[in-house]
Amino acid sequence: PKALVFTSPMPGDGKSTTAANMALVLSQQGGRVLLVDADMRRGTLDEVFRETREPGLSNVLVGAVDLDDAIRTLEMEPGHTMDLITSGTRPPNPAELLSSEPMGRFLSEVNERYDTVVFDAPPLNVVTDAALLGTRADGVVLVARAGVTEQESLEFAVSQIERVRALLLGTVLNGVDERRQLYYGGKGARAHGYFDRS
Repeated sequence: PKALVFTSPMPGDGKSTTAANMALVLSQQGGRVLLVDADMRRGTLDEVFRETREPGLSNVLVGAVDLDDAIRTLEMEPGHTMDLITSGTRPPNPAELLSSEPMGRFLSEVNERYDTVVFDAPPLNVVTDAALLGTRADGVVLVARAGVTEQESLEFAVSQIERVRALLLGTVLNGVDERRQLYYGGKGARAHGYFDRS
């Protein structure tokens, strides 16, 4: 998969941190990586990387700036860089922009330029943005936080992905307290105490 959408059931599950870390790891391995803040409602990657919010994704999609004007190249460590596009000016219609013709052109162009494009999208159970973007990308990664994300919330998020026929690549469970949890029982690997479906 080349274009990956990171989302979560609810705010506070750690999707932005997970998306940023994935992009960082891939760039450190020598790949050409673009991290895109596709949360045009409450994006935070500009603050994380201490960059300006504008111009960003929304400005590119409405035709206010060219793609190259919105890309920031970040120096990660000697010899490695990562490109970032922030969310941009908050538009009145984020969902429409993500399902628009300009978004299709944006995806085609960045897929040609980069080995991997990582999208940080809004929470699935709050707005439809991530589901819409998931239909255009190669797959969706669902982020959940141990002890915070409720099972029903996670199941509803999965149903949202399946409903639009996007590809769910997997789930990242973060915030696990390794001191309190056992990981390997007699019947194979499982995370005791979180989502035990036995």
